[in-house]
Amino acid sequence: MKKNFQVNIGGRLFNIDEDAYRRLDEYFGRLRDYLGGNGEAAEILRDIEARMADLLMEKSDNGQNVVTLAMIEELITGMGQPEEWDVTGNDIDDDDEFSHKESKRYRRLYRDPAKRFAGGVCAGLATWSGVDVRIIRLFFVGFTFFYLTGLVLYAVLWLVLPVAASRAARLEMAGEEVTVDNLRKRFLEEREHLQQIGEEWRQSDVVKSSGRLFSEGLLRLFKFIGLLIGKLLGVCLIMMGLGLAIGLTVAMFQHENVEFGTYQFYDSNVFSAAPLMIPGFALRWQFYVSIILLAVSVIGLLVYGGLKLLIGWKISTWQIPALLTVLLAAGGVIFAVSMIRLQDKDKARFSTVYRINLGDTSNGLTIDMIERGSLERFNEPGLSVQGESSLNGNQRFFTGTIEINARPADSAALVLMPSALGDDEEAAKTYVSNMGFYRKYNTGLLELDSRFIVPFTSGVHSQELQLTLELPIGTRVYLDDDMINRMGWRSFADGSNIRDEGWYKFNRDGFISEAELVQKQMESDSLNVKQ
Repeated sequence: MKKNFQVNIGGRLFNIDEDAYRRLDEYFGRLRDYLGGNGEAAEILRDIEARMADLLMEKSDNGQNVVTLAMIEELITGMGQPEEWDVTGNDIDDDDEFSHKESKRYRRLYRDPAKRFAGGVCAGLATWSGVDVRIIRLFFVGFTFFYLTGLVLYAVLWLVLPVAASRAARLEMAGEEVTVDNLRKRFLEEREHLQQIGEEWRQSDVVKSSGRLFSEGLLRLFKFIGLLIGKLLGVCLIMMGLGLAIGLTVAMFQHENVEFGTYQFYDSNVFSAAPLMIPGFALRWQFYVSIILLAVSVIGLLVYGGLKLLIGWKISTWQIPALLTVLLAAGGVIFAVSMIRLQDKDKARFSTVYRINLGDTSNGLTIDMIERGSLERFNEPGLSVQGESSLNGNQRFFTGTIEINARPADSAALVLMPSALGDDEEAAKTYVSNMGFYRKYNTGLLELDSRFIVPFTSGVHSQELQLTLELPIGTRVYLDDDMINRMGWRSFADGSNIRDEGWYKFNRDGFISEAELVQKQMESDSLNVKQ
């Protein structure tokens, strides 16, 4: 049978058995012998006792269970033996106000009353995260202008976070192990810091103090700027990584207009559009694996690098970036191989030519580029480039850009040249026949859609559509802005400066604005008058 005692440890009552009590009393006795009997020793002992009370509360279920010898031995092992450190304090570095270099532990978040401006929330967050306290305060002030978010968040943290009232709590907040040695060092550092401030105050004069303060202030300014740049870069990297992850996730499920190079998929998402880009089942999955590896590795490296810069991650975690780098390299190799295989896969190209006569254009030709929305294309998909067959207005489709040029000819005509790739010529011919393009011509007015249509069932097989305007020399043509922007530059005369919407004259060199012709004629007339 063992006797149980009710003892007061750090202002809290605990039920403790006889063996545990004797061991605890012996431990504190040895601490008193090493520290001496002065007031400083008593203050250090109070910190140690308060810390042991906190740990015993956790281990004894808030004081409900009896404190055993095993619990005390575990506490003593964690706090450290007096023989393990030197009570003289010679290990304190005079060049650093707080220079303890113990191994870092998981940080706990407190409010810091020693450096508080109001409630100590910002000071506690700064010590816990390693971010300058001024940045934290600017963050709360800035977000206060957004519906008082910063003020509300500060008030909530003020109510929720405990106060770092003891040295043990301040050690935890800084991420340092709470041991007897660290508590003693913290006490000696604080005492030495106060003594140093008092000594400097007594011995300083105005000139020396001003020079020292200026140099120290300048050094701190440079340190702060470097820290701020590093933190901001870390935040940017984390935001880029999270933004990329969120964007890819949303793109997989959100139905929008998805663009892949010159192709645009209407009312689609990445899941439904991506299979059309890679024909062939095995090659498709090889491409998907490469994209997944590249996305995971890039996002991981961005977030990892951001965390290293933002919180000053000192733990050796080289395995994480090494693994992500390997995944990035693997994804790049697989992606390159899949692209090479894709190029080798489609070898046969089929192209054809359709010519539409425009009749008499002696009174001028107006070309109007129509920008139709997806709903219009569904309801009026247009005529196939092959002739009179129409696409089903209810089926889904994607669109591709067109290339427009002009060349001289004896009569006016619109030449359509669709082409596509396929496993063989017949397959490529099928892909061409499924292309749709809207155009409408009445005497003197040619309406052209800005993109061609391909149904989802046909898939992407490098479909292209080139339009060529064949015009007699001297034809007057009205070009709108969209037509000018989409038309190849070789269709305009060299040296022409005006590219605005309006009337153009077509000659062997290409289109030239009538406004520019008038301007040149006026310059020529002016020169003749001077001569």
